Amino acid sequence: MIVTFLKKNPYIKLACVALGIFAVSALIYKMSPSSEQAIAEPSKHDSAACNHGVGCTHNHQSFGDSQTKNPATQYPAVRLQNPVVSASQSIYQSKPGDRLKLNFGEGLVFEGQVKVNKAFPENRQSVSMRLLGRRGSVYWLEKADGSVMGNIILTEGEKNIIYRYSGREGDLVIRQISQQAYVCSSGETDDNIGMPVSDAPFTPAGESAIIPLLNSLPGAEAVVYIDFDGEEVSGTRWNALEGRPPTINAEPAGFDEQQIREVWEEVAEDMRPFQINVTTDRAVFDAAPQNKKMMCIVTPTSTAFPGTGGVAYLNSFYDGSIDPCWCFNLGRGSAAQTVSHEIGHTFGLRHDGLTSQNDPEYHRGNGTWGPIMGAPFGLSVVTWSDGNYEGNTNTEDDLEIINTRSAAFRDDQYGDTAADAFDLAGDTGQEAVGIVGVVETPQDIDVFSFTTSGGSVKLSADPEGVDVSNVGFVTNMNIRLQLYNEAGDLIAEDDPDNSYAASIDTELETGNYTLHVEGANSGSPDVSGFSDYGSIGQYGLTGDVEGLGGLIVEINQPQLEEVSIAAGNGLVVAASVIGGADSVMWRAVGAPSGGVVTFDDANSKSARASFSAPGLYTLRFRASLDPIFTDKELKVSVETASQARVYANRGPVVSIEPADLYFSREGLITGRVSDDGVPSTGQPAYEWKVISGTLEVPNIRAQRPNIVFNDNQPSLISLESSDGLIRTFAQAKVQSFYQQRTIVDQRATGHWFIPKNNDLGLDWTLPAFDDSSWNQGPTGFGYDQDSRYSAFIGNGTDLESSMKGQSSSAYLRIPFSLPQLDYVQGLDLLVNYNDAFVAYINGVKVASRNAPGGALSWQSKASSARSREVALFAADIDLMDVPGILNTGENILAIHGMNNAAEDGDFLVNPVIQADLIASPFFAFLERYGLALDPNELPAGDHDEDNNINLVEHALDTDPTAANGDFYPLEAGSSSNGSIKITLPIDAPEDVDYRIERAREGVEAQNWEVIATKRGPGAWTGNSIFTYIDKKVGGNVTYSLRELNTAPDPSNLRLYRLGYSLRGPGGNTAPN
Repeated sequence: MIVTFLKKNPYIKLACVALGIFAVSALIYKMSPSSEQAIAEPSKHDSAACNHGVGCTHNHQSFGDSQTKNPATQYPAVRLQNPVVSASQSIYQSKPGDRLKLNFGEGLVFEGQVKVNKAFPENRQSVSMRLLGRRGSVYWLEKADGSVMGNIILTEGEKNIIYRYSGREGDLVIRQISQQAYVCSSGETDDNIGMPVSDAPFTPAGESAIIPLLNSLPGAEAVVYIDFDGEEVSGTRWNALEGRPPTINAEPAGFDEQQIREVWEEVAEDMRPFQINVTTDRAVFDAAPQNKKMMCIVTPTSTAFPGTGGVAYLNSFYDGSIDPCWCFNLGRGSAAQTVSHEIGHTFGLRHDGLTSQNDPEYHRGNGTWGPIMGAPFGLSVVTWSDGNYEGNTNTEDDLEIINTRSAAFRDDQYGDTAADAFDLAGDTGQEAVGIVGVVETPQDIDVFSFTTSGGSVKLSADPEGVDVSNVGFVTNMNIRLQLYNEAGDLIAEDDPDNSYAASIDTELETGNYTLHVEGANSGSPDVSGFSDYGSIGQYGLTGDVEGLGGLIVEINQPQLEEVSIAAGNGLVVAASVIGGADSVMWRAVGAPSGGVVTFDDANSKSARASFSAPGLYTLRFRASLDPIFTDKELKVSVETASQARVYANRGPVVSIEPADLYFSREGLITGRVSDDGVPSTGQPAYEWKVISGTLEVPNIRAQRPNIVFNDNQPSLISLESSDGLIRTFAQAKVQSFYQQRTIVDQRATGHWFIPKNNDLGLDWTLPAFDDSSWNQGPTGFGYDQDSRYSAFIGNGTDLESSMKGQSSSAYLRIPFSLPQLDYVQGLDLLVNYNDAFVAYINGVKVASRNAPGGALSWQSKASSARSREVALFAADIDLMDVPGILNTGENILAIHGMNNAAEDGDFLVNPVIQADLIASPFFAFLERYGLALDPNELPAGDHDEDNNINLVEHALDTDPTAANGDFYPLEAGSSSNGSIKITLPIDAPEDVDYRIERAREGVEAQNWEVIATKRGPGAWTGNSIFTYIDKKVGGNVTYSLRELNTAPDPSNLRLYRLGYSLRGPGGNTAPN
């Protein structure tokens, strides 16, 4: 291979030294196919004159192309069988100034003088010669493989005649070519060579910026290197031209970093459809193959071809030559376009012109668009072209020429159809879209698919472009967006007239969709637009799709796909759904024989799963949004304490030890938690939850918290614990027989009296006082002027006519009854009042509000006036704070109500008494038969005197007010075979514990042994006891019980008896 060094200018070297950097740059070229192989065969033969002179024996048929409108550019090749240089001389040993005899065939025999003989690494060598005796030059380049390429330029007057040769010495092929097929040119003279000079002014920014190392497609084999920092160029065809120095010292462009980036970005955009890396990194260029790279030097030094805006040799990107191309147009609106134009020549492209212009060679653009191979300086859209416009001078297919000769199209990153579309759904739960794509060819359509659960869709596609200072936004592409539904119907489209970007903003229903991104025309290139041919390149697709991915389902609890839990425990499960499902459902899709899974709310994302038996279960969570759905599954192994773990982690083992029945408003409950130490050895936390009912747990983190009941209905309480991955629970039903009752309500019957003297003293507060002569009516008592208290004052208890202007005091008496005080846990007096009162229970003062101190009299007044609004809120007095004042049965509430003055316009006393009762089943039993208010009707009482105490009557659900005769629940009080029958209520009361006792040696107390027990309506339990239901008749059930392992033995008679225990207030034990 041949190696050429393009040296940097000396002051650039100094800059490198100042930075502590020293580098030697080299261009390494690999062997390429011959130039003849790379030139397509022409489609038409034309005649053309030969320039060899009279008597030439060449075939004078020339080659042109009427289809592309290209003139004849090459002539028939001639094979030279003899060495070009005589055997006595060697072209490679020549020195500058040496004369060489050159024989390129008939009519092409010259004497040349060597200007430059330059050897490069890897056996490359170039020789530049000027001709003696006539104007012209010869350039000779030996490649690394020993082959030769070069050219002859003969100047006749102003016209240049060019020959190109290649092959091996002694076997060269030579042919004449037109100047347009050789170099960037519009004709056959030097004046025709080079791109026009841009009118855009350029003032260097000063010292050149440090070059940013930029790469548009790292790793691509083909490389375009834009050189901004100057070069020393020698040994190239540029140096062989007439009047050119052996070394061209190209100065730096003088660009600042922003200008460098602008040029690089614009050129990179032009090359984006191809597998080409546009770089500013010299090392990347040096490493590229010689027939797959090109250097474009951006410089104010136009020595290579003065008076031009840029220049390049055709086909030099891939023919193995070592010649750079040049950009001398340095204006912001022209530099990048000049670089791409000259690089296009090195790909083998020729000019795109316009016949209607004064200079038809270079299409100057239509005000908006122009072709890269024209000279459309300062326009916003500049693209490759196929000449599809009126007045074209060239219809060659730029894209296909680059694709086949220099660098192939990029691989299509995104599919072109719905079948191979790219799914927009990214990370779970992400609705944002951010994609960079490339439309590589005019036929390419990038298709993206997505599923949405419905909602807003906002997507925008923006073409790559460059904001060029003082010019504006420059791009290659106009974008069209199209949105299709699953049926293939177009439902939205955007290709706006006022923008090269496109966007779709719409609402979508649930379903599957595809989005098409393509390059589109914008008007007509014959007016002020452009076709879709060059409307290709890179774009960014951004936006948001609500519900992107459809229904995205994750099971978040537990955080494992397979878990073990202890038998008797439940599992907390939770899932997340992104996409707005219209329904969700948990269900078991696998279970052991007889196993059943119960979910507390199967149609919720969060649920509590309970398992009826040990074994392996599969739970499935499904989110649906018609017509789509998504499933996730969870494996659960439910294991007894003796079983080994099936899966790596067993959730915490949780248990509750409740007093299932509570006979007070508050009580304690105990929880226990243990864990297997996976994933950590820390103690799992406690968390109590009320699943149903009105129960309250003030401290949900305690192991043994206090619980508070608000009614007498059952509540379901749960203890949960988590090891960080699995959350398990145990739950229990708890119930208190606490009940809040209103003993004196707002319309209770009361008596009232307006005193005229102190004759009554305080006797009127006692229960025995006779108030039959007093006025009677429903509570409350009082009067007002604006009906503000009308909701409180009863019919017959409006005291205005009796009290206003006559007295400031009123005496009030309200009787009330209480059950047995064991069942009363709280008693509250609530009073709405204006202005004052003193309350007595059974003659004992229990409360005073706003009343004067000392002894009261019949005309006592309130200490101060109260606002009428304050009276709307009741004062609350706890009557249990005064012990010994209450009676089972009848009680009297007496109130001395006071106004601030007899003339006050309003007065109010409205009393209500509320009681907190333990309304246990036994209490309800007494109430049912009217015995609750009788202080004698304790569990041991026998109201009907039938020898069955109230506890027994309650346990057997018999009438305690009527003798029951001979009713014996135990059919066999003795047995020789250990068998008995017992008849009890089917709905046995929950506060009764039943027990069966057996004696073998007499009825003395010490001989009785409990062998079976039953709590309320529960089942019988006991060691070595077999129980079954014999029959059900009416509301009773008969149980048959037998002691196991007991053979019949008439001599060993067993005695049995049935006992009862009452739980709760007045608890008692009674045998039958």
